[in-house]
Amino acid sequence: MSWQHISPDLTGADPNASQSGPPTIENAKTRGYGAIYTVAPSTLDGNVIWTGSDTGMIYLTRDDGKTWENVTPSGLSDWSKISLIDAGHFDAGTAYAAVDRHRLDDMSPWLYRTHDYGKTWTKIVDGIAPNAFAPAVREDQMSKGLLVTGTEFGVYFSVDDGSHWNTLQQNLPNTPVHDLVIKNNDVVAATHGRSFWVLDDISPLRELAQKAGSTSYLFRPALAVRVRRSVNNDTPLAPEEPQGENPPAGAVIYYRAAPSHQQEITLEILDQSGQLVRRYSSNARPSTPRTPPPFPDYWLPRPETLSAEPGMHRFIWDLRYAPPAAGGGYAMAVANIQTESLPRGPLVVPGSYRIRLTVAGQSYEQPLEVRVDPRVKANAQDYAQQFALAKRIYDSLRQSSQTVRQIDERRAQLKQQPNPELDRKLIAIAGVPRGEEDEEGAAAANAVTLRRVSTSLSHLLGVVESADAPPTKQAGDATAEALRQMNDLMAKARELGLK
Repeated sequence: MSWQHISPDLTGADPNASQSGPPTIENAKTRGYGAIYTVAPSTLDGNVIWTGSDTGMIYLTRDDGKTWENVTPSGLSDWSKISLIDAGHFDAGTAYAAVDRHRLDDMSPWLYRTHDYGKTWTKIVDGIAPNAFAPAVREDQMSKGLLVTGTEFGVYFSVDDGSHWNTLQQNLPNTPVHDLVIKNNDVVAATHGRSFWVLDDISPLRELAQKAGSTSYLFRPALAVRVRRSVNNDTPLAPEEPQGENPPAGAVIYYRAAPSHQQEITLEILDQSGQLVRRYSSNARPSTPRTPPPFPDYWLPRPETLSAEPGMHRFIWDLRYAPPAAGGGYAMAVANIQTESLPRGPLVVPGSYRIRLTVAGQSYEQPLEVRVDPRVKANAQDYAQQFALAKRIYDSLRQSSQTVRQIDERRAQLKQQPNPELDRKLIAIAGVPRGEEDEEGAAAANAVTLRRVSTSLSHLLGVVESADAPPTKQAGDATAEALRQMNDLMAKARELGLK
Protein backbone atom coordinates (compact mmCIF):
# COMPACT_ATOMS: atom_id res chain seq x y z
CA MET A 1 0.00 0.00 0.00
CA SER A 2 2.89 2.34 0.64
CA TRP A 3 6.68 2.43 0.55
CA GLN A 4 9.24 3.99 2.85
CA HIS A 5 12.76 5.14 1.97
CA ILE A 6 15.08 3.38 4.45
CA SER A 7 18.62 3.83 3.12
CA PRO A 8 21.03 6.16 1.37
CA ASP A 9 22.66 5.05 -1.87
CA LEU A 10 24.36 1.73 -1.12
CA THR A 11 26.42 1.43 -4.31
CA GLY A 12 29.12 4.07 -3.68
CA ALA A 13 27.51 6.97 -5.54
CA ASP A 14 28.66 10.44 -4.51
CA PRO A 15 25.95 13.12 -4.73
CA ASN A 16 28.70 15.72 -5.09
CA ALA A 17 30.47 13.97 -7.96
CA SER A 18 30.88 15.95 -11.14
CA GLN A 19 28.59 14.86 -13.97
CA SER A 20 30.52 16.66 -16.71
CA GLY A 21 32.15 14.61 -19.45
CA PRO A 22 31.49 11.05 -20.51
CA PRO A 23 31.22 8.24 -17.91
CA THR A 24 34.33 6.10 -17.51
CA ILE A 25 35.37 3.07 -15.48
CA GLU A 26 36.96 5.45 -13.01
CA ASN A 27 33.95 7.74 -12.46
CA ALA A 28 30.94 5.48 -13.17
CA LYS A 29 30.67 4.29 -9.56
CA THR A 30 30.62 7.74 -7.98
CA ARG A 31 28.21 9.01 -10.67
CA GLY A 32 25.65 6.38 -9.60
CA TYR A 33 25.87 3.79 -12.39
CA GLY A 34 25.93 0.92 -9.87
CA ALA A 35 22.96 -1.18 -8.76
CA ILE A 36 22.01 -3.08 -5.64
CA TYR A 37 22.27 -6.65 -6.86
CA THR A 38 21.25 -8.69 -3.81
CA VAL A 39 19.25 -8.08 -0.63
CA ALA A 40 19.39 -10.62 2.22
CA PRO A 41 17.12 -10.07 5.22
CA SER A 42 17.93 -12.22 8.23
CA THR A 43 15.42 -14.94 9.10
CA LEU A 44 16.52 -14.73 12.74
CA ASP A 45 16.46 -10.98 13.40
CA GLY A 46 14.01 -8.79 11.49
CA ASN A 47 16.22 -5.74 12.03
CA VAL A 48 19.19 -7.24 10.15
CA ILE A 49 19.41 -6.72 6.37
CA TRP A 50 22.44 -7.23 4.11
CA THR A 51 22.84 -5.70 0.65
CA GLY A 52 25.42 -6.17 -2.07
CA SER A 53 26.02 -4.08 -5.19
CA ASP A 54 27.62 -4.70 -8.57
CA THR A 55 30.12 -1.98 -7.64
CA GLY A 56 31.66 -4.30 -5.03
CA MET A 57 30.09 -2.96 -1.84
CA ILE A 58 28.35 -4.79 1.03
CA TYR A 59 26.22 -2.83 3.50
CA LEU A 60 24.51 -3.95 6.69
CA THR A 61 21.75 -2.53 8.85
CA ARG A 62 21.01 -3.89 12.29
CA ASP A 63 18.19 -1.49 13.13
CA ASP A 64 15.72 -2.11 10.29
CA GLY A 65 17.22 0.49 7.96
CA LYS A 66 17.70 3.43 10.31
CA THR A 67 21.49 3.27 9.96
CA TRP A 68 23.76 1.44 7.53
CA GLU A 69 27.39 0.31 7.81
CA ASN A 70 29.81 -0.41 4.99
CA VAL A 71 31.11 -3.93 5.75
CA THR A 72 32.78 -4.66 2.40
CA PRO A 73 35.65 -7.19 2.70
CA SER A 74 39.01 -5.46 2.51
CA GLY A 75 40.86 -5.72 -0.79
CA LEU A 76 37.73 -6.12 -2.91
CA SER A 77 38.06 -3.79 -5.88
CA ASP A 78 35.39 -1.69 -7.58
CA TRP A 79 32.96 -3.52 -9.89
CA SER A 80 33.39 -6.81 -8.07
CA LYS A 81 29.73 -7.78 -8.43
CA ILE A 82 28.22 -9.05 -5.16
CA SER A 83 25.89 -11.37 -7.00
CA LEU A 84 24.31 -13.06 -3.96
CA ILE A 85 24.34 -12.78 -0.16
CA ASP A 86 22.74 -15.49 1.99
CA ALA A 87 21.97 -14.48 5.58
CA GLY A 88 22.86 -17.16 8.15
CA HIS A 89 20.10 -19.50 9.34
CA PHE A 90 21.69 -20.29 12.72
CA ASP A 91 23.28 -16.97 13.72
CA ALA A 92 22.13 -13.45 12.85
CA GLY A 93 25.75 -12.30 12.60
CA THR A 94 26.53 -14.83 9.87
CA ALA A 95 26.35 -14.20 6.14
CA TYR A 96 27.82 -15.74 2.99
CA ALA A 97 28.65 -13.70 -0.10
CA ALA A 98 29.27 -14.81 -3.70
CA VAL A 99 31.34 -12.33 -5.72
CA ASP A 100 31.38 -12.47 -9.53
CA ARG A 101 34.45 -10.75 -11.05
CA HIS A 102 34.40 -12.22 -14.55
CA ARG A 103 33.59 -8.77 -16.01
CA LEU A 104 37.02 -7.79 -14.71
CA ASP A 105 38.59 -10.74 -16.60
CA ASP A 106 38.98 -12.56 -13.28
CA MET A 107 37.49 -16.05 -13.65
CA SER A 108 38.50 -17.29 -10.19
CA PRO A 109 35.89 -18.01 -7.49
CA TRP A 110 35.36 -15.43 -4.77
CA LEU A 111 33.28 -16.60 -1.81
CA TYR A 112 33.26 -15.04 1.66
CA ARG A 113 31.79 -15.80 5.07
CA THR A 114 31.43 -13.72 8.21
CA HIS A 115 30.27 -14.63 11.71
CA ASP A 116 30.60 -11.18 13.30
CA TYR A 117 28.25 -8.97 11.29
CA GLY A 118 30.85 -8.24 8.63
CA LYS A 119 33.61 -6.98 10.92
CA THR A 120 35.86 -9.71 9.50
CA TRP A 121 35.45 -11.83 6.38
CA THR A 122 37.12 -15.12 5.40
CA LYS A 123 37.61 -16.14 1.79
CA ILE A 124 36.34 -19.73 1.35
CA VAL A 125 37.26 -21.24 -2.03
CA ASP A 126 39.50 -24.22 -1.23
CA GLY A 127 38.57 -27.12 -3.54
CA ILE A 128 36.74 -25.11 -6.21
CA ALA A 129 38.28 -25.12 -9.69
CA PRO A 130 40.47 -22.02 -10.14
CA ASN A 131 38.53 -20.81 -13.20
CA ALA A 132 35.01 -21.53 -11.88
CA PHE A 133 33.72 -18.14 -10.75
CA ALA A 134 30.78 -18.53 -8.40
CA PRO A 135 27.61 -16.40 -8.73
CA ALA A 136 25.66 -18.10 -5.90
CA VAL A 137 26.10 -19.56 -2.43
CA ARG A 138 23.50 -20.90 0.01
CA GLU A 139 23.50 -22.23 3.55
CA ASP A 140 21.33 -25.20 4.42
CA GLN A 141 18.51 -24.32 6.80
CA MET A 142 18.72 -27.62 8.72
CA SER A 143 22.41 -28.53 9.01
CA LYS A 144 24.86 -25.94 10.28
CA GLY A 145 28.02 -25.86 8.20
CA LEU A 146 26.49 -27.32 5.04
CA LEU A 147 26.85 -24.96 2.07
CA VAL A 148 26.21 -25.28 -1.66
CA THR A 149 27.54 -22.98 -4.35
CA GLY A 150 26.77 -22.54 -8.03
CA THR A 151 29.74 -21.91 -10.30
CA GLU A 152 30.44 -21.44 -13.98
CA PHE A 153 31.04 -25.19 -14.25
CA GLY A 154 28.46 -26.72 -11.92
CA VAL A 155 27.72 -27.18 -8.23
CA TYR A 156 29.99 -27.70 -5.19
CA PHE A 157 29.17 -28.47 -1.57
CA SER A 158 30.94 -28.02 1.76
CA VAL A 159 30.23 -29.69 5.10
CA ASP A 160 32.65 -27.53 7.11
CA ASP A 161 31.22 -24.05 6.61
CA GLY A 162 33.09 -23.46 3.35
CA SER A 163 36.57 -24.30 4.55
CA HIS A 164 36.75 -27.11 1.99
CA TRP A 165 34.59 -27.77 -1.09
CA ASN A 166 33.77 -30.91 -3.09
CA THR A 167 32.07 -31.23 -6.45
CA LEU A 168 28.40 -32.19 -6.47
CA GLN A 169 28.19 -32.55 -10.24
CA GLN A 170 26.90 -36.13 -10.62
CA ASN A 171 24.97 -36.13 -13.95
CA LEU A 172 24.47 -32.35 -14.05
CA PRO A 173 25.67 -30.93 -17.38
CA ASN A 174 28.90 -28.96 -17.31
CA THR A 175 27.07 -25.66 -17.34
CA PRO A 176 26.92 -22.35 -15.42
CA VAL A 177 24.69 -22.42 -12.34
CA HIS A 178 23.69 -18.81 -11.70
CA ASP A 179 21.42 -19.47 -8.73
CA LEU A 180 20.24 -22.29 -6.52
CA VAL A 181 18.00 -22.79 -3.53
CA ILE A 182 17.58 -25.50 -0.90
CA LYS A 183 13.90 -26.42 -0.68
CA ASN A 184 13.03 -28.94 2.05
CA ASN A 185 15.33 -31.89 1.22
CA ASP A 186 16.16 -30.87 -2.35
CA VAL A 187 18.62 -28.56 -4.09
CA VAL A 188 17.14 -26.74 -7.08
CA ALA A 189 19.65 -25.30 -9.55
CA ALA A 190 18.97 -22.62 -12.15
CA THR A 191 21.45 -23.14 -14.97
CA HIS A 192 22.32 -20.67 -17.71
CA GLY A 193 20.83 -22.45 -20.71
CA ARG A 194 20.48 -26.07 -19.58
CA SER A 195 17.12 -26.02 -17.77
CA PHE A 196 16.25 -26.29 -14.09
CA TRP A 197 17.70 -29.28 -12.27
CA VAL A 198 16.73 -30.81 -8.92
CA LEU A 199 18.97 -32.91 -6.70
CA ASP A 200 16.60 -35.09 -4.68
CA ASP A 201 17.23 -35.63 -0.98
CA ILE A 202 20.37 -34.04 0.46
CA SER A 203 19.86 -35.68 3.86
CA PRO A 204 23.15 -37.62 3.44
CA LEU A 205 25.02 -34.34 2.99
CA ARG A 206 23.44 -33.08 6.21
CA GLU A 207 24.69 -36.11 8.08
CA LEU A 208 28.12 -35.81 6.49
CA ALA A 209 28.42 -32.45 8.22
CA GLN A 210 28.14 -34.34 11.51
CA LYS A 211 29.45 -37.81 10.58
CA ALA A 212 32.50 -37.20 8.43
CA GLY A 213 34.83 -40.20 8.39
CA SER A 214 35.90 -43.28 6.47
CA THR A 215 33.94 -46.00 8.31
CA SER A 216 30.88 -47.76 6.92
CA TYR A 217 27.69 -45.89 7.71
CA LEU A 218 23.95 -45.94 7.01
CA PHE A 219 22.47 -42.49 6.54
CA ARG A 220 19.03 -41.70 7.85
CA PRO A 221 16.66 -41.84 4.87
CA ALA A 222 14.30 -39.02 4.09
CA LEU A 223 10.55 -39.39 4.35
CA ALA A 224 9.20 -41.77 1.69
CA VAL A 225 5.84 -41.10 0.05
CA ARG A 226 3.74 -44.01 -1.20
CA VAL A 227 3.32 -42.68 -4.72
CA ARG A 228 2.27 -44.98 -7.54
CA ARG A 229 4.17 -44.90 -10.79
CA SER A 230 2.48 -44.33 -14.13
CA VAL A 231 0.27 -47.14 -15.39
CA ASN A 232 -0.31 -45.61 -18.80
CA ASN A 233 0.30 -48.25 -21.47
CA ASP A 234 2.33 -46.09 -23.77
CA THR A 235 5.38 -46.52 -25.96
CA PRO A 236 8.38 -44.76 -24.38
CA LEU A 237 10.43 -42.19 -26.19
CA ALA A 238 13.68 -43.40 -27.67
CA PRO A 239 16.72 -43.05 -25.36
CA GLU A 240 18.22 -40.32 -27.54
CA GLU A 241 15.05 -38.20 -27.28
CA PRO A 242 15.43 -35.36 -24.73
CA GLN A 243 13.04 -35.89 -21.84
CA GLY A 244 12.67 -35.25 -18.15
CA GLU A 245 13.08 -37.96 -15.54
CA ASN A 246 10.92 -38.36 -12.48
CA PRO A 247 12.45 -38.97 -9.05
CA PRO A 248 12.59 -42.67 -8.13
CA ALA A 249 9.39 -44.06 -6.64
CA GLY A 250 10.13 -45.44 -3.20
CA ALA A 251 12.55 -44.93 -0.34
CA VAL A 252 15.94 -43.46 -1.23
CA ILE A 253 18.61 -45.07 0.95
CA TYR A 254 22.21 -43.87 1.15
CA TYR A 255 25.06 -45.79 2.72
CA ARG A 256 28.83 -45.68 2.82
CA ALA A 257 31.05 -48.76 2.59
CA ALA A 258 34.46 -48.61 4.25
CA PRO A 259 37.44 -49.22 1.95
CA SER A 260 38.84 -52.07 4.08
CA HIS A 261 36.04 -54.66 4.03
CA GLN A 262 35.86 -57.53 1.52
CA GLN A 263 32.65 -59.21 2.67
CA GLU A 264 29.00 -59.36 1.74
CA ILE A 265 26.79 -56.34 2.46
CA THR A 266 23.12 -56.86 3.28
CA LEU A 267 20.26 -54.38 3.52
CA GLU A 268 17.09 -55.35 5.35
CA ILE A 269 13.77 -53.57 5.81
CA LEU A 270 11.85 -54.42 8.97
CA ASP A 271 8.29 -53.50 9.96
CA GLN A 272 7.20 -52.15 13.36
CA SER A 273 7.05 -55.65 14.87
CA GLY A 274 10.56 -56.49 13.66
CA GLN A 275 9.36 -58.82 10.88
CA LEU A 276 11.47 -58.89 7.74
CA VAL A 277 9.85 -57.14 4.79
CA ARG A 278 12.65 -57.21 2.22
CA ARG A 279 16.28 -58.33 2.12
CA TYR A 280 18.95 -57.38 -0.39
CA SER A 281 22.48 -58.75 -0.69
CA SER A 282 25.54 -57.55 -2.55
CA ASN A 283 26.10 -61.20 -3.53
CA ALA A 284 22.76 -61.43 -5.34
CA ARG A 285 22.83 -61.54 -9.12
CA PRO A 286 20.10 -59.88 -11.18
CA SER A 287 17.83 -62.29 -12.99
CA THR A 288 17.67 -62.35 -16.76
CA PRO A 289 14.58 -63.07 -18.87
CA ARG A 290 14.30 -66.71 -19.92
CA THR A 291 12.88 -65.69 -23.27
CA PRO A 292 13.48 -62.46 -25.18
CA PRO A 293 10.78 -59.91 -24.30
CA PRO A 294 8.61 -58.48 -27.10
CA PHE A 295 10.16 -55.00 -26.86
CA PRO A 296 13.60 -53.34 -27.05
CA ASP A 297 16.14 -54.10 -24.35
CA TYR A 298 16.13 -50.52 -23.06
CA TRP A 299 12.53 -51.06 -21.89
CA LEU A 300 13.69 -53.74 -19.46
CA PRO A 301 13.64 -52.75 -15.78
CA ARG A 302 17.01 -51.77 -14.39
CA PRO A 303 17.47 -53.97 -11.31
CA GLU A 304 18.61 -52.38 -8.07
CA THR A 305 21.99 -53.80 -7.11
CA LEU A 306 23.46 -53.42 -3.64
CA SER A 307 27.07 -52.42 -4.20
CA ALA A 308 29.87 -53.48 -1.85
CA GLU A 309 32.41 -51.19 -3.51
CA PRO A 310 34.10 -48.73 -1.13
CA GLY A 311 32.49 -45.31 -1.05
CA MET A 312 29.06 -43.71 -1.08
CA HIS A 313 26.07 -45.44 -2.67
CA ARG A 314 22.38 -44.80 -3.30
CA PHE A 315 19.84 -47.60 -3.24
CA ILE A 316 16.12 -47.47 -3.99
CA TRP A 317 13.62 -49.66 -2.17
CA ASP A 318 10.35 -49.65 -4.12
CA LEU A 319 8.25 -50.00 -0.91
CA ARG A 320 7.28 -53.54 -1.96
CA TYR A 321 7.88 -57.04 -0.76
CA ALA A 322 10.09 -59.22 -2.94
CA PRO A 323 8.44 -60.59 -6.11
CA PRO A 324 6.49 -63.76 -5.19
CA ALA A 325 7.74 -65.71 -8.21
CA ALA A 326 10.31 -65.49 -10.98
CA GLY A 327 9.84 -65.80 -14.70
CA GLY A 328 6.65 -63.79 -15.04
CA GLY A 329 5.75 -61.29 -17.71
CA TYR A 330 6.17 -57.54 -17.99
CA ALA A 331 3.80 -54.66 -17.42
CA MET A 332 3.29 -52.54 -20.50
CA ALA A 333 3.06 -49.41 -18.36
CA VAL A 334 6.33 -47.62 -19.02
CA ALA A 335 7.85 -44.95 -16.77
CA ASN A 336 11.28 -43.40 -17.22
CA ILE A 337 11.83 -45.70 -20.25
CA GLN A 338 11.30 -48.78 -18.07
CA THR A 339 8.62 -51.38 -17.75
CA GLU A 340 8.19 -53.58 -14.66
CA SER A 341 8.53 -57.29 -14.07
CA LEU A 342 5.38 -59.13 -13.04
CA PRO A 343 4.15 -60.25 -10.60
CA ARG A 344 5.25 -57.69 -8.03
CA GLY A 345 5.22 -57.99 -4.27
CA PRO A 346 2.54 -56.03 -2.38
CA LEU A 347 3.09 -52.43 -1.37
CA VAL A 348 3.68 -51.87 2.32
CA VAL A 349 1.16 -49.91 4.35
CA PRO A 350 2.09 -46.37 5.41
CA GLY A 351 3.83 -46.32 8.76
CA SER A 352 7.16 -46.69 10.52
CA TYR A 353 9.89 -49.08 9.37
CA ARG A 354 13.55 -49.71 10.11
CA ILE A 355 16.45 -50.03 7.71
CA ARG A 356 19.34 -52.30 8.71
CA LEU A 357 22.69 -52.32 6.92
CA THR A 358 25.16 -55.06 7.81
CA VAL A 359 28.82 -54.72 6.79
CA ALA A 360 31.51 -57.16 7.98
CA GLY A 361 29.34 -58.28 10.88
CA GLN A 362 28.59 -54.72 12.02
CA SER A 363 24.96 -53.57 11.76
CA TYR A 364 23.69 -50.02 11.39
CA GLU A 365 20.02 -49.11 11.74
CA GLN A 366 17.95 -46.07 10.84
CA PRO A 367 14.20 -45.34 11.02
CA LEU A 368 12.14 -44.83 7.88
CA GLU A 369 8.74 -43.20 7.70
CA VAL A 370 6.41 -44.09 4.81
CA ARG A 371 3.63 -41.54 4.32
CA VAL A 372 0.47 -41.68 2.24
CA ASP A 373 0.18 -39.87 -1.05
CA PRO A 374 -1.37 -36.52 0.01
CA ARG A 375 -3.72 -36.66 -2.98
CA VAL A 376 -5.29 -39.93 -1.77
CA LYS A 377 -8.23 -39.96 0.66
CA ALA A 378 -7.93 -43.58 1.85
CA ASN A 379 -7.68 -44.09 5.62
CA ALA A 380 -5.58 -46.48 7.71
CA GLN A 381 -8.31 -49.14 7.77
CA ASP A 382 -8.54 -49.08 3.97
CA TYR A 383 -4.80 -49.67 3.64
CA ALA A 384 -4.90 -52.44 6.26
CA GLN A 385 -7.73 -54.29 4.48
CA GLN A 386 -6.01 -53.99 1.14
CA PHE A 387 -2.69 -55.22 2.49
CA ALA A 388 -4.25 -58.13 4.37
CA LEU A 389 -5.78 -59.57 1.20
CA ALA A 390 -2.76 -58.77 -0.94
CA LYS A 391 -0.48 -60.48 1.60
CA ARG A 392 -2.68 -63.62 1.59
CA ILE A 393 -2.42 -63.79 -2.19
CA TYR A 394 1.30 -63.07 -2.03
CA ASP A 395 2.05 -65.81 0.51
CA SER A 396 0.00 -68.30 -1.51
CA LEU A 397 1.85 -67.39 -4.70
CA ARG A 398 5.21 -67.95 -3.03
CA GLN A 399 4.07 -71.31 -1.67
CA SER A 400 2.68 -72.34 -5.06
CA SER A 401 5.85 -71.23 -6.84
CA GLN A 402 7.98 -73.32 -4.48
CA THR A 403 5.82 -76.41 -5.02
CA VAL A 404 5.85 -76.00 -8.80
CA ARG A 405 9.63 -75.74 -8.70
CA GLN A 406 9.83 -78.97 -6.69
CA ILE A 407 7.53 -80.74 -9.14
CA ASP A 408 9.61 -79.60 -12.11
CA GLU A 409 12.73 -80.91 -10.38
CA ARG A 410 11.01 -84.26 -9.65
CA ARG A 411 9.89 -84.57 -13.27
CA ALA A 412 13.44 -83.87 -14.42
CA GLN A 413 14.61 -86.76 -12.24
CA LEU A 414 11.95 -89.01 -13.75
CA LYS A 415 13.61 -88.63 -17.13
CA GLN A 416 16.45 -90.74 -15.72
CA GLN A 417 14.11 -93.19 -13.97
CA PRO A 418 10.79 -93.10 -15.90
CA ASN A 419 7.54 -93.47 -13.96
CA PRO A 420 4.67 -92.49 -16.30
CA GLU A 421 1.97 -92.77 -13.62
CA LEU A 422 3.80 -90.46 -11.19
CA ASP A 423 4.60 -88.07 -14.03
CA ARG A 424 0.88 -87.83 -14.92
CA LYS A 425 0.01 -87.10 -11.28
CA LEU A 426 2.66 -84.37 -11.11
CA ILE A 427 1.39 -82.80 -14.35
CA ALA A 428 -2.17 -82.92 -13.01
CA ILE A 429 -1.06 -80.92 -9.98
CA ALA A 430 1.37 -78.40 -11.48
CA GLY A 431 0.60 -78.36 -15.19
CA VAL A 432 3.42 -78.22 -17.71
CA PRO A 433 5.75 -75.33 -18.53
CA ARG A 434 5.37 -73.41 -21.74
CA GLY A 435 6.93 -75.17 -24.68
CA GLU A 436 6.21 -78.68 -23.35
CA GLU A 437 2.57 -78.91 -24.40
CA ASP A 438 1.71 -82.02 -26.36
CA GLU A 439 -1.74 -83.49 -26.88
CA GLU A 440 -1.89 -84.58 -23.27
CA GLY A 441 -0.40 -81.32 -22.08
CA ALA A 442 -2.83 -79.28 -24.15
CA ALA A 443 -5.73 -81.07 -22.54
CA ALA A 444 -4.18 -80.53 -19.12
CA ALA A 445 -3.79 -76.83 -19.85
CA ASN A 446 -7.56 -76.45 -19.49
CA ALA A 447 -7.56 -78.24 -16.15
CA VAL A 448 -7.15 -76.60 -12.76
CA THR A 449 -3.42 -76.74 -11.97
CA LEU A 450 -1.04 -74.79 -9.76
CA ARG A 451 0.29 -72.89 -12.77
CA ARG A 452 -3.21 -71.90 -13.84
CA VAL A 453 -4.26 -70.94 -10.30
CA SER A 454 -1.03 -68.97 -9.87
CA THR A 455 -1.83 -67.02 -13.01
CA SER A 456 -5.25 -66.18 -11.55
CA LEU A 457 -3.73 -65.18 -8.23
CA SER A 458 -1.13 -62.98 -9.97
CA HIS A 459 -3.94 -61.21 -11.79
CA LEU A 460 -5.93 -60.83 -8.58
CA LEU A 461 -2.91 -59.37 -6.79
CA GLY A 462 -2.75 -56.70 -9.47
CA VAL A 463 -6.49 -56.05 -9.14
CA VAL A 464 -6.36 -55.74 -5.34
CA GLU A 465 -3.37 -53.37 -5.57
CA SER A 466 -4.61 -51.34 -8.53
CA ALA A 467 -5.67 -48.37 -6.37
CA ASP A 468 -5.27 -47.07 -2.83
CA ALA A 469 -8.60 -48.44 -1.67
CA PRO A 470 -9.99 -51.46 0.20
CA PRO A 471 -10.59 -54.54 -1.98
CA THR A 472 -13.98 -55.03 -3.56
CA LYS A 473 -16.28 -57.89 -2.61
CA GLN A 474 -15.80 -59.42 -6.06
CA ALA A 475 -12.01 -59.43 -5.62
CA GLY A 476 -12.40 -61.07 -2.22
CA ASP A 477 -14.75 -63.75 -3.57
CA ALA A 478 -12.51 -64.51 -6.55
CA THR A 479 -9.49 -64.76 -4.24
CA ALA A 480 -11.31 -67.14 -1.91
CA GLU A 481 -12.20 -69.43 -4.84
CA ALA A 482 -8.63 -69.38 -6.21
CA LEU A 483 -7.20 -70.14 -2.77
CA ARG A 484 -9.67 -73.04 -2.32
CA GLN A 485 -8.45 -74.52 -5.61
CA MET A 486 -4.83 -74.03 -4.63
CA ASN A 487 -5.32 -75.65 -1.22
CA ASP A 488 -6.87 -78.70 -2.86
CA LEU A 489 -3.88 -79.01 -5.21
CA MET A 490 -1.39 -78.49 -2.39
CA ALA A 491 -3.06 -81.30 -0.42
CA LYS A 492 -2.55 -83.62 -3.41
CA ALA A 493 1.09 -82.49 -3.62
CA ARG A 494 1.64 -83.35 0.04
CA GLU A 495 0.25 -86.83 -0.61
CA LEU A 496 3.14 -87.26 -3.05
CA GLY A 497 5.68 -86.15 -0.45
CA LEU A 498 6.00 -82.56 -1.66
CA LYS A 499 5.94 -79.53 0.62
